Amino acid sequence: MGATRLKSWSGKTNAPASSQTKYLQRLGDRRTEVPATGETVKLVEAGNHAQGCIFRDGSHLWSEALEHRIDAISQRLDGFFIGRYDIRYSSADDLRAGSNFQIIELNGAASEATNIYDARNSLSFAYRTLFRQWELVFAIGAATDVVARRRRSCRCCGGSGAKPAHWSRRIRWPTDSHVHHHFLARRNGCALGVNRDEKLTRVAALPPSRLLLGGRTIVCPSEPNGGTWIGVNDAGATLRAD
Repeated sequence: MGATRLKSWSGKTNAPASSQTKYLQRLGDRRTEVPATGETVKLVEAGNHAQGCIFRDGSHLWSEALEHRIDAISQRLDGFFIGRYDIRYSSADDLRAGSNFQIIELNGAASEATNIYDARNSLSFAYRTLFRQWELVFAIGAATDVVARRRRSCRCCGGSGAKPAHWSRRIRWPTDSHVHHHFLARRNGCALGVNRDEKLTRVAALPPSRLLLGGRTIVCPSEPNGGTWIGVNDAGATLRAD
């Protein structure tokens, strides 16, 4: 940064004006400070649009070793065929070698590739990425449906059923973190999840409990000051926050 003040530098990040305002609020009395050469100043704690995160395309971090490592992890997850991992790492070289990284979150088929939010990429790039994602999602859905039909057919005939095909083709996603909904199809229903927040300083939520609302029994976690982000009632209807 040289002799540039934090207040001046925060306005040169190509971030929206609302994000720049958040940066200045977080800096507080440091906004007039001149950082030392090479000093790193943290502006955002989590990869979240609302918190002012700037997304960057992580395609240059891909390697065969990393892909093999991610695929090996994914193979152990029953019912997971496509999605995005949010990870943290310290060294780009270690990450490319498929080592010394932490998985913060696993997102399902509906999670978008966050490199489409990189301002350096074009709108057409974003559309192509999303179209390719959903092309794969539908192809995998069709294939697993065929397997499920074969299993049901075998069981009706008294057989034990064919073992589901094991898919290894997955999308490589960038390494940014984000808030997402998670949906995983099961043989007898589904699993639905929503991560509440990624900010480490946020007050802890209250655990799930049973409540009576509108004549229905619901089960949901809750915020200390009221409200929830996911729940299910006794009719099987689910609610999740956008």
